[in-house]
Amino acid sequence: MIDLFPLFTIIRLRIYKTFKRKNMDLNHRVNVNLRDRQGGNFSPGFPRGFYPGMRRGNDENINKDKNNSRIAKFFDFLINISILAIFFGLPLFFTGLSFQGIAFEKQIYFYFWILLALVAWGSKSGYVGEMRIKRTPLDVPIVIFWIFYLIATIFSIDKWHSFVGFFGDPSRGFVSITAITIIYYLIVSNFSEKLLKWTTRAVISSGIIAISWQLIKIFNLKIFFFQSIWDFFPMSTIGSLQGSGVFACFMVIFIMMKILKIQSEENLSLRKKIIYSVVYIIGIIISLSMVVVLYNYLPMTRFFPLVGLVAGSAFFLIFVLAKIVRPKGSWTIFPMVIFILILGFLMVGSINFSKANLPFNVSIPYETSVEIAKKSLENNFFLGYGPGNYGYAFSKFLPANFDNMNLRFFEGGGILAESISTLGSIGTVLLLMIVLTFLGTNIFLLYREKEKNKIYSLGMMSATIVLIVNVMVAQAEAPILLILAVMGAMTTGTLLMEGNTKEKFINFSLKASPKFALTLAFISLLIFASVAFLFVFFGKIFVADIFMGKAVKANNISEDGSVINIKKAIAMNGKEGRYFTRLGQEYVILTSNEIVKGEKERDPNKIKSYLDLAIEAGKKGKNLMPNDVTASEALAQIYENSGIYLPESLNLAEKEYQRALELEPNNPNFYVRLGQIKTKKVAAKEDAEDKKKTIEESRELFQKALEVRKTSDTAYYNLALAQEYLGQLDEAITSMTKAASIQRNNINYVFNLARLFQARGGENDDKLAESLFKQILGVNDREINTHFNLGLLYEKTERRDEAKEEYEKVLDLLPSGSDKARDQLKKMISNIELGIENTPGSANLDNSQEGENQGESIEQDQEGESTPSDSQGTQN
Repeated sequence: MIDLFPLFTIIRLRIYKTFKRKNMDLNHRVNVNLRDRQGGNFSPGFPRGFYPGMRRGNDENINKDKNNSRIAKFFDFLINISILAIFFGLPLFFTGLSFQGIAFEKQIYFYFWILLALVAWGSKSGYVGEMRIKRTPLDVPIVIFWIFYLIATIFSIDKWHSFVGFFGDPSRGFVSITAITIIYYLIVSNFSEKLLKWTTRAVISSGIIAISWQLIKIFNLKIFFFQSIWDFFPMSTIGSLQGSGVFACFMVIFIMMKILKIQSEENLSLRKKIIYSVVYIIGIIISLSMVVVLYNYLPMTRFFPLVGLVAGSAFFLIFVLAKIVRPKGSWTIFPMVIFILILGFLMVGSINFSKANLPFNVSIPYETSVEIAKKSLENNFFLGYGPGNYGYAFSKFLPANFDNMNLRFFEGGGILAESISTLGSIGTVLLLMIVLTFLGTNIFLLYREKEKNKIYSLGMMSATIVLIVNVMVAQAEAPILLILAVMGAMTTGTLLMEGNTKEKFINFSLKASPKFALTLAFISLLIFASVAFLFVFFGKIFVADIFMGKAVKANNISEDGSVINIKKAIAMNGKEGRYFTRLGQEYVILTSNEIVKGEKERDPNKIKSYLDLAIEAGKKGKNLMPNDVTASEALAQIYENSGIYLPESLNLAEKEYQRALELEPNNPNFYVRLGQIKTKKVAAKEDAEDKKKTIEESRELFQKALEVRKTSDTAYYNLALAQEYLGQLDEAITSMTKAASIQRNNINYVFNLARLFQARGGENDDKLAESLFKQILGVNDREINTHFNLGLLYEKTERRDEAKEEYEKVLDLLPSGSDKARDQLKKMISNIELGIENTPGSANLDNSQEGENQGESIEQDQEGESTPSDSQGTQN
């Protein structure tokens, strides 16, 4: 028989202890409440209601209970979900609806989840009674940099865009830097091992999806997709092919870390390890494939391609070889294999696998950014031109030998070179301090306590180094910068956790005193109000840009279509100058559409109204962005197109082009435009000397354009026309020859060169002209001007039958409504048949027509892309 006495004894003792503990707690609460009512304390040195040995401990217990409650856990859930959504969505998120593009959409997505997490964090703090912000080694550099960023925004040349971020890429705005600071403290203050594991899974899953889709798009494997889906999804969900290449390099290191971590997990079965490893190895293969395909798109220094991937993989391998981090078993060789494969890519170089025609990689060279940075320091040493205003520095100090003057860059070739122009020497030093503090402290945390196997820490650090190096040596796009920011926060949190560092917090407690309670309550209310305002603010900005996107993608420009959508966008975001500039351009197109209508259908009042609205919108855009060269250029073009209908418009256009030239002094196109405006004024002048003087002024402007850029075909072309007007045919032929040699496929240049040979009529000139005319007709046999001038040449060289044949071809090609030209051609054909020489009198031509035609040929506004059929007045 079993003896139950010991068992009963244990049960009786347990009941007694429980009852005694509950009775003591009850007595303690009664005594504390009694002391509070009487105003007494056990120690006279403490204020009423506060006793360090008892009351504070009770408050801490209450806070712990609240921390463990369902409400607090719900807020924690919202914070974690927001962080996970950021990591998962940044590589994938886009809508394809906005005007500003993927970078803008990702920034709005980033803001949304940060605001949601901030609301959850503030709500939890108010419920628990305290807000705890974790202290990290980066606190001082981050706070100083944030304060300086605010100062630089206040003194910026474009305060609004320094605050919200520049058009198309808001990542450099003060709001974005503030959001990045908030997400840093959200991550490190709410960091946990569970969050780390879920975050790594989110990054890997979204990264593999993004890279796989881009490979499918590059290799044109659309057999599994509907055409609408295929057309809707862009080639790169990161934003650009360069960004996709950088992200693929990052993913190689990140997935390698996860594979090694899985192998070290003791609680995972062998079967799960094999499955996970196979899946992740496939992910590495996909990422490496993307690196190979986009080899030419990856940022590189002059002599060292793949510099970011090499730096990150080398960092990982060094710590493995030094046995500071020890992968399990034979997996030590895995980082070596990856590193050798990367070195193999360096030796092999670019391999063209793709079936798709990838767009040309357009990015600002690093050397050009450095040169712009040097000149920026000379002009604004301490503060720079303001956050987000790199486009101003680029235009102001653009070297004259830059390859393509039609391109403007609003991001520098490397974040440090860009920060020198936008933040000056002070901001660049502070930014460098953050980077060096991050690298130094985290390497120290990684190195200390070698007995701990910090695979997560090493992998996170190495993957972040890939991003850091890439943004240092090449154009730092918004999606990559955002991924770098959140990865930097996650890396710091991982190293602090795996390094077992002593946690230090800044505590804002509601329990400390009534004063602090009121202050924190006020701060919480202020946070909620600010977040609500920001939700509405950024929501309106996003919706406004969707209206703009709808307007831009419209098939036709109309008042009740695209124009209405632009006006809706302006109503929701009236601070964006680009919207007004676009509206002005839309009204110019509406004006042109009205002008080309028949004389009976054309409405002069509408034309005048459209031009007035275009000028008003262009002025508003320029006023909002007075230091933006694009806004000044757009307004100048609006004035220029209004020349026929509005008096003084050419003078106003000239003034705006002068302003654009101040903002972008090394752009030859502005000199060309100013010269063309001079030639347009010739028609309004009556005195021959005034005309000649004006043409000479335009010639000087074309020559200045060539001094800025010796390879400007447009400048040579217009210079040749000016020289022709001044009777300098030899010089005109030389200039036109240079224009045609620069742009060999431009038929208009070839046509005018042939016409100049024909006009000079020297030895072999007629043969050269005939050869060039036939060359044009070999490309386009329906070119009216060429047939007509070739007919004149045949008639001049007494080949009348051939001349008649060319005139008859012109008759066949003339469009309907050309009755006057048709009658003149018939008269010329009749004269040939009768043996009469065609002269202005015999062909029923006005004697002044030839001179007018010559003047009109100078006034052509050619940009090197038109054909002879686009030219008017080139016939002699």
